[in-house]
Amino acid sequence: MTYLVTGGTGFIGSYVVRILIQDGEQVVAYDVAPDKSLLKHLMGKEKSDRVIVIPGDITDLAHLIRSCQEHNVETVIHTAAVLVAENPWWVTQVNCVGTLNVLEAARILGIKRVAMTSSVSVFGPPDRYKEEYISNGAPHFPRNIYGASKSFNEACAMQYFTDYGLETITIRLAHVYGFGRTNTGLGRVIDEELFTKPALGKPGSVPYGDDTHNFIYIEDAARVMVMASRVGKTRTRAFTAGGGIHSTAEIAAHIKSLIPNAEINLLPGLMGWAYKFDTTPVMEEIGYRPEWTIEQGVKQFIEDIRKQHRAA
Repeated sequence: MTYLVTGGTGFIGSYVVRILIQDGEQVVAYDVAPDKSLLKHLMGKEKSDRVIVIPGDITDLAHLIRSCQEHNVETVIHTAAVLVAENPWWVTQVNCVGTLNVLEAARILGIKRVAMTSSVSVFGPPDRYKEEYISNGAPHFPRNIYGASKSFNEACAMQYFTDYGLETITIRLAHVYGFGRTNTGLGRVIDEELFTKPALGKPGSVPYGDDTHNFIYIEDAARVMVMASRVGKTRTRAFTAGGGIHSTAEIAAHIKSLIPNAEINLLPGLMGWAYKFDTTPVMEEIGYRPEWTIEQGVKQFIEDIRKQHRAA
């Protein structure tokens, strides 16, 4: 089977591509600014050379269609997005118009399945909900343009399923952590200060140090996306997928147990994002359960940071 992975040389996309290549699939990585360094880090030059890399912007519908046609794409895993909420026009162009283009290209070409990343940021703050664990089908109360764009994308995917029968599956990912984040935004700042700097012997100052998150390791995030691209018909179209619930202080303490001389300063403050979710539907309908514990994920993250540093 031939897959097109949007954002295919980015953070989540690269891990998705690795799984597909390991499974013997043909993969086209479609990316606005391709950089194969993470792919090479993850699977070596020989395997990464099997990936067809196409420079392309998802806001360019014609180019997207041509790329799918030329390579006989059968399934799309859509991970491309921007996280910088301070630029509403850019976020809307890429996340909303770009996603509509992905869906429209699939409709025009008769592509079998589109699996798309969404985000738990669609839910906003936990105080908007009466239940402790937010249900999979709960209403959305996004706090910024990024969360709103993801909520819009879920509605578009549902519309394409309802109107055209396009098999769309959307996965709302919790806080993804792990080596190789290339995008901007708060997630990268947290990864840099909480993981990368301590791993390299530098002091880290972590914003919103009083927070608690639902952490999902990047390997699990990529795996659930691939599972979503292969599952049969589901009752549900958008699923929440998480990992484990941990405070920032708990993560910092674990890092210090691995790196006793680590200097991690937790800055006071709360982001106030929801972190407790009912993930029963994704378990029952897709079969996803997190495989990486926070201890395993943090250890691997630190090893990858140091491996990359030694190779630099």
